[in-house]
Amino acid sequence: MEFWVSYGVRGRPLMRQMRAHEWGTRHANVNSSHMSTRTCIFCESPDVSLEHVWPKWLLKLLPDRRPLRQKLIGRPESTFTGDFKIKCVCTTCNNGWMSDLERDSQHVMSLLAQDISIILEPKYQTLIAEWALKIAILLEATKPKDFPKFFDANDRKAFRLKRTFPNSVHIWAGRYADSGLFGGAADFGYFIRETGASGTGSVSTMVIGRLVLQVVAVKFPDDHPSVQVPMRASNWHLSLIQIYPKSDRTLTWPPVHSFHNQGGPLSLSELKYRWNPTDDGSSEPHL
Repeated sequence: MEFWVSYGVRGRPLMRQMRAHEWGTRHANVNSSHMSTRTCIFCESPDVSLEHVWPKWLLKLLPDRRPLRQKLIGRPESTFTGDFKIKCVCTTCNNGWMSDLERDSQHVMSLLAQDISIILEPKYQTLIAEWALKIAILLEATKPKDFPKFFDANDRKAFRLKRTFPNSVHIWAGRYADSGLFGGAADFGYFIRETGASGTGSVSTMVIGRLVLQVVAVKFPDDHPSVQVPMRASNWHLSLIQIYPKSDRTLTWPPVHSFHNQGGPLSLSELKYRWNPTDDGSSEPHL
């Protein structure tokens, strides 16, 4: 089982490349460590404390984790254990609303992580989506301080106060054929030739046991309030279930097909890079 975090900016035919930065991992034997910020990323309190990227209950449920090695372009390599902590949230947030979110979502997340078939009522879909967005924000907090954050202070504050999602956030859930505990994210810039619209986006993909989650958010330019951001064409509806934006649909879990880690169709790699159109233009508009 491998845990990885990668941040990068990608540019292909319909996207304009922005400032590039990338983190990657391989196996290593190292002591636990953490990264830190000066204030809480959710409320800006100076009383920051260590927060596990993966919650303690999940670390107990999925104990087989591998160390994390980060490689940032132009910077020395750093290594961390899979029990990775970030000093970026305050005690009040950690023991308050974040603890409440873990308590509320742990049951349904545990079922999906262990590949148990269930009926996903709308309330469970919302809990999974809220949990996924929290992890996406924490993953982004591992960026060095001089790298821009996609989710800004207003986004994080609204999520803390009312669990309000930023505009244009979409979240999907899928099934993993194996089992793992790892996650990755990328910022991307897009440019649509037909309209001249350009902007930025963020995608976070994570594997939680047998569960795959993907969080995608796009910021639209002021003069284009809605943009059809291209996505690689595939039968995503057979392998992914959209759980956000909210709907009144009751969904059956798991999806028809599962993702794997062998490359090719339905691979985790294909899922990670589906927002990066292919050179032959085989993409379809989305978002």
